[in-house]
Order: sequence, then C-alpha cells, then structure tokens
Amino acid sequence: VSVLNKMQEQGFTLKTQTDQAASTKLTYAPPTKDETNTIAPHFALMVRDMLIAKFGEEKITRSGFKVKTTLNRDWQTYAQTIVANQVNRLAYNKVSNGAAVVEDPKTGDIKSLVGSKDWNDEKFGKFNITTANRQPGSSFKPVIYSRALEEKIITPATVIQDVPTTFGGNYKPKNYDSKYRGPVTVRRALGNSLNIPAVKVMEMLGVSQGIDQAKNLGLTTVDSARNYGLSLVLGSAEVKLLELTNAYATFANKGILNESNFILEIKDKKNQTVNWDRQKPKRVMSDGVAFLIASILSDAGARSEVFSTVLNVSRTAAVKTGTTEDYRDALTMGFTPNLTIGVWVGNNDNSPMDNIAGSLGAAPIWTSLMNKFLATLPNEGFLPPASVVSKQICGPGNAPLVAASPNPSASPQAFSQTVTKEYFLRGTEPKDCTVPSPTPSASPSSSPDATATPTPDTTPTPQASPTPQASPTPSPSSSPSPILSPLPSSSASPI
Repeated sequence: VSVLNKMQEQGFTLKTQTDQAASTKLTYAPPTKDETNTIAPHFALMVRDMLIAKFGEEKITRSGFKVKTTLNRDWQTYAQTIVANQVNRLAYNKVSNGAAVVEDPKTGDIKSLVGSKDWNDEKFGKFNITTANRQPGSSFKPVIYSRALEEKIITPATVIQDVPTTFGGNYKPKNYDSKYRGPVTVRRALGNSLNIPAVKVMEMLGVSQGIDQAKNLGLTTVDSARNYGLSLVLGSAEVKLLELTNAYATFANKGILNESNFILEIKDKKNQTVNWDRQKPKRVMSDGVAFLIASILSDAGARSEVFSTVLNVSRTAAVKTGTTEDYRDALTMGFTPNLTIGVWVGNNDNSPMDNIAGSLGAAPIWTSLMNKFLATLPNEGFLPPASVVSKQICGPGNAPLVAASPNPSASPQAFSQTVTKEYFLRGTEPKDCTVPSPTPSASPSSSPDATATPTPDTTPTPQASPTPQASPTPSPSSSPSPILSPLPSSSASPI
C-alpha cells in the first residue's frame, strides 16, 4: 500500500486507482514440482557438491563449467522406474522407499544412481539413501570371508559345523530359516548365507581384521572404535550403499579398488579442459581371493538350497542378499566382470517392513536391472587366475559331504558321490583326496549347544510380493550330481 501511495503522490496514479489496487485480493499460481534435473536429481546434486568441494562455488559460477558425467540416461530412467514400481508393489508390506547404484567395476564409473523412490515425495524424496548409513545384513559376509580366505584360515572346501552354538557373551545366532545342517563347506555356507558358520569364521579371523578389511574395501563408516563383536559378519556395522556397491565392484575387478567416479570431463567457458584428479586404482586383495568370492557367489547350484532360482539372471553372476533385524533393511548386491549393482529397500525412518527380506524386496529390482543392462554388454565370465588351482576333494573320512542339493526339495543325504572339484589358492589345495582342512574346533568362547532345539521354519510369506523373474539360466538337474558344483574344463565356460 505504501508503494501505491507513493505512486499517487508522484502523479503516476489517481486515488481511485490506488484504492482499487489496494482492495484487490491477490491470487497466486499453484506451486510447481521441483524441476531440478528430473533425470537424476540426486546424482546431479552429488556432482555439484563435488565440484564445490574442489573448486569453490564462486569459481564454478565464474568459470562457466560444462561437466560431462558418467551417467547413462537410458539406464537411469529404467532404474528409476523399476525401483518405484517395486516399492509401490510392496507398499502393503510397509515398504516406502528404495535405492539403487549401478557401477562399471572396471573404471568405478557410476552409470545410474537412484537415491529414492521419488524425488518429489514431500516426506523423504530429497534424501539420498545411497549415502545414508544403514546396516547391510548378510551382504557384509563376503567382506569377512574374503579376509579369511586371504589369511588362509579357510578355503572354499573347509568344513564348518552348522549346529546350535553359544559364543562368548551368551551370543546364540540362528540361521535365517532356523534350521541347522551339520557339517557344511564354506562354499555351501556362504552361498546359502548360513549365519552360524559365518560367525565361526568371524571368530577364527578376529573382529579387528574384519574391520581392517572393510576399510581396505572403502567402507569408511566401519569404525575401529566401535565394539561390533562377532555380529560384525552379520552386518552390525552401518555402511553406505554407494560404498558397499563399490566394494562388490572390487570383487568383480579382480581385487583392484577404483574410486567411485561421477565425472568424465570438465571444460570451462573458454572450452579449456579443467583438471579433475582421481585416485589411482589400488589393489586391496589378491586376484585369487576375488575370484574365489566371485566363484562362490555365482554358484547357482550351491545357493539353490535356500534361494532356489530367484537370484538367477541371464548370465553367470555373483550375488548376495542382506536382511537386517526386524526387516528394517533389505539388500541385494551382485556383479559380473563388467557390471555391479547394489539395491536397497526399506523405510527412511528405519521402521520395520512386514517380513520383506533381501531376496523378496531388493532382488526383483536387482534381477530386472541386471538382465536389462547385461543385454547391452559383452558376455564375460569369471576366469580363474594363475594364483588359483582346482583340486579333487572328498569329505571327512571319505564320507559323503552334506552339501547343497541339486534339488532344493530333496534330502542332501541322498547323494553318495564324494569326490568332486574345488578351487583353492595355490598352496592351500589338498595333496590328495583327503579332508582339505580340519573341521575348525570350537574356541574356548564358543561351544555347541547340545540342548538347543531348532525352531521350526515359520518364516511368513509376504503379501503382494512380486513373482520372481524367470531366469534363462538352466535349472540344476534333479539327477544325482557331485556335492559341489563341478569345475569346468579349460575349454568350458567359466563359472
């Protein structure tokens, strides 16, 4: 009003015009959706923040930077759609958000990043879950197993007792399905994500070494000052999905860690190239250990006992799920030599989902993305390096090993063939068909619980969950076969 009065005093308006303008009720256009880079807003903001951290906001504005990023727009659009569709499908099961990271493991280039189900969601859409600290559940197990393999504490053929066990502090972990399988190989234990053998591996290795391995793999949030205890192997340490995906990319890249990369090229307003320094690739584990992890996680036969075919995709791919306590986080992480994908579903406020595990919540997203993107990439397999040898093995006392059944509904004891092949780091292989390594004896802090009774399998079936995508991967034969998946000959396709 004061402005109108001033205009009247200056002779620009008449009093009647001033009064009319002052009495007119103002109307406002409805707010529009935030149009910030609708293709990949979280990715774009991460790039902006990286540039500001390195150059400063003033220099960026003054220099007129033009940035070429690693993003694949088509992949990003597809990933965003698949994440949103799956989260919406699981809404009945109290799932409200999802995220995904797609990386080229050979370079560290991030090809797609979905930070939330919907950027325009008023409650949490702007929050980037790929950089949030969340527990990874069993998807953390390969981190621990890789160091135990590196230290030659275990081999893929090491036999561990999967029986009710009480560890120090009266810690009594259970397997996800509340079943116990007796003597199992490391391959079978990791492939089927058995918790009790994993905790025994953690006890043999030591928590401090597990923390050190996590840091080597770029998991910056794992803190040596924290008292994680033996549950570290089950995912008690919080990690970022972006960093965990990059750790899995290191397995895919034969043990060489690349920094996650978002920027390919920067030019200023004069079209001059601006230097963008990147950390050099760093070897953080041997190529042999990286291969052994890839071999176990890509063994569809070994994991079929628990997962059947729900994790199979169009090619041989390594994959691991993770589910946290009370179903607060569900993850699926996996890779081929030229593609790594990490997926998370859950709720930003950390509230529990309704019985949604990694294989039900995140896996359908992971399989859809893998099948779609692998179709555009060369078909590469996991080839054993010179540091790895294959060797025939057999069970304790030449007795049949209790191992993954080719038919998940069949009894493992039905198979009598004991001699098969396994991969070993050179120097750790058995000399002949004898026990490859002694069954780890219980430490003073742990003992089999003879009185514990396995809890019946009462895992409820989630409602309105998606039907697992059919996989072109051939199903295991129902006829008797070696206890462990037989190794291919040198002329066959790598596993």
